[in-house]
Amino acid sequence: MGFGAMRSKDKMQKITVEVPEALLAAAMKYTGKGKTGAVQEGLRQLAQIQAQREFLKLRGTYKPNPKYPTLEEMRSWEDENFDKYNQ
Repeated sequence: MGFGAMRSKDKMQKITVEVPEALLAAAMKYTGKGKTGAVQEGLRQLAQIQAQREFLKLRGTYKPNPKYPTLEEMRSWEDENFDKYNQ
């Protein structure tokens, strides 16, 4: 499940975790939420960071399809044909 797929209406799962008191207190102070909200926000942030890492792995891997014109070619065609189609 991707980060974007998480919604408040998703099925919830109750868990029990041991968390250092200071870490939980800091998370609650930072988020302005209670225990559950702070933990959920932390998990959301972790999922978002992972999604960003996955996205950055794709950087530089785009290869344009030679069957389609480049943006520069499309703009050039628009400049040349503007008057013809906008009368």
